[in-house]
Amino acid sequence: MGLETVSLWYYKDITRQQAEAILLEENREGCFLVRDSVSKKNTYTLSVTSKDPDA
Repeated sequence: MGLETVSLWYYKDITRQQAEAILLEENREGCFLVRDSVSKKNTYTLSVTSKDPDA
């Protein structure tokens, strides 16, 4: 069983723009998701929502 089938926070094949849209739809500070990096093979990207513009 892979991560993509058991985790609500892991998205295997989505772009940065798709990640942003998902998090904006949730509209809560501290929401996050992890996705595969598009630019670096075998790495992950963490996206987190924050009200702090410098975060």
